[in-house]
Formats: sequence, C-alpha cells, structure tokens
Amino acid sequence: MKRPTVWRGTWSVTCTTKRWRLARRAAFPAGHTNIAKSMNELAGLFWRQGKLDQSIPLFEESLKAEEAARGRQHPETLMTLANLGVNYKDAGRFAEAFPLLEEAYQASRREHSLTWVSSPFLDALTQAAEPTRPESMANVVTLIEELLAAPREKSAQDSPELAGALAAYSLSLIKLKAWEAAERLLRECLAIREKSQPEEWTTFNTQSRLGGVLLGQKEYADAELLLAGYEGMKQRESAIPEQGKVRLPEAIDRLIEFYTATDKSAEVQKWQAERAKCSPKPVTRPTKTAENIFARRNRWNGAASSSRLTGRSDAASDQIAVIS
Repeated sequence: MKRPTVWRGTWSVTCTTKRWRLARRAAFPAGHTNIAKSMNELAGLFWRQGKLDQSIPLFEESLKAEEAARGRQHPETLMTLANLGVNYKDAGRFAEAFPLLEEAYQASRREHSLTWVSSPFLDALTQAAEPTRPESMANVVTLIEELLAAPREKSAQDSPELAGALAAYSLSLIKLKAWEAAERLLRECLAIREKSQPEEWTTFNTQSRLGGVLLGQKEYADAELLLAGYEGMKQRESAIPEQGKVRLPEAIDRLIEFYTATDKSAEVQKWQAERAKCSPKPVTRPTKTAENIFARRNRWNGAASSSRLTGRSDAASDQIAVIS
C-alpha cells in the first residue's frame, strides 16, 4: 500500500514506511537530526489519518533518536515526547500517556511552545478518571484550578475571557459528574456574564448548564434556570454561531431529564417533540492534506522541526470560549 507523499522542500518520497526509513537514512548519516525530523513529519501525518499503529512506532523511534542526539530537555525532544503522549492517549494507552504528558506539561512552564499540552493532558486525566477512584477525580480538579490561574492573572475578574475559561473547563467536570466543583465554576461564570454580557446567548447557556449541574445534585427547586436558560437561547438563536448550535439541543436534553426525574410525562413528551426539531448541522472542517499540515507547522513553531499534534491557537481558544 502506498503512503502519502511527504514534502520537505523540493524533496519528496512516496513509499512504504520501511522503505521511507531506509531512504532517509541513506540520505543522512546515522544520528542526523533530519532523520528524526522527517520521522516526526510522517508520524504526524499518520496520526491525522487515525493510523495510530503506524504513528506510535515512528514517534517512539524518533524520541529515542532525539534524546540521544539532543538530550531529554531539548525543546524539540520535549515536543516529540508530548506528541507521543498524545498518540498514546488517543490509543487509550493512558498508563503510557500520563507520564509523558505530565512531563511535557511541567516543561511548558519554561517552554512556551508546549503550552498546548495542557489540553490533551486534561483530556487524558478526564477520560481515565473514575468516580470510584476519588484521587483520579481530584487530579482533574487540581489541574483545572492550575489552568485557571493564567486567565485569572491576565484578565480582569469580571472579564468575558475569564468567564469563557470557566465555562470551557466546567465541561470536563460535568463529564465526570463532579457536580460541586462544576457548580463553583459555573456560578462564578454566570455572575460575570450577567454583569458584563446580560443579553448574550452564552449567558443563558450558562444558566442552563448550571441548572443541569444542580439537577445532577437533585436540587429540583432551582430548575427554573433550565427553562430560563433555554428560552433566552432560543430568543437569540440567530446570534449563535454554527459551532454553538449544539447548545440548544443540550439545553432541551436537560429539560427532558428534569421532567423525567419529576414524573411530568406531558412535559417530557412536549420537550422530546421540540428536541426532534433542532438537530444541528455537522460543522465542516477543511480537508487536512500533507501540504496544509506542514504549512501550519511552520506558523506554529517557527524554525522548530517538531510540530505539535494538537492544542489550540489563541484564536481557537477564543472560539471555544464563544461556544461555551
């Protein structure tokens, strides 16, 4: 089976992984950093295609080569280490992912190019956490508090940027049903948004989400947040960006859950019918080709030879805040 063409300047190679390795090693002396550099590029392409069985061995080999040539603490070695951690996470190999992602996360305090690692590290901790293991839940809460330190320091305490971060991080806690921790974040978020953005749809989305957290704690008396949140979003539906349309059916799902829990079958049927009307259209994304992948690599990391596999640009972070 032929592999995608990988471009490096005017040089290209289209071959099996084994032949590709041999070709690169023939082009450069043993231990040359360009070998690891090219392995990272091909591994990144395989990762984007979901071929983890092919990307992981390449990243493993590249990490060994870079560590031998540059040392463990070199920025490019750390980037490869982080990328391997992301691959392990995506393959569900959390025991192997955790130490690498944590090492890269700690290194991000001094290496700005690794700040993106906090996102996959949090994702890995969230996916592996279990309510039966309180320490795993506590690890997620602790990391979120650490990650909130930066927006708290950079933004005013009543800024929309801080509210966006609080809303975004609450999603991980809700996924774990860490209700009390999620409630703290959402109450702070709602207080900011009601003061600075009282008419924005995101404020009503926060109301609905907080209502869902209270519902998870069986605090049914506060369920009016659910209805008020949905109605406020519905009135502002035209202002919701395409990526945020999913928040409407999510709000209806909470209403259905509430009326089911309180044995109001007529309301359940009413909201189930409403739910059927608002399936959001899938968000289309540009096709990822070798050409645009490596073009983005240069923008992300300048002259660095290892590119990050995941993480968010500042613009992407802003967009996440908008749809939260």
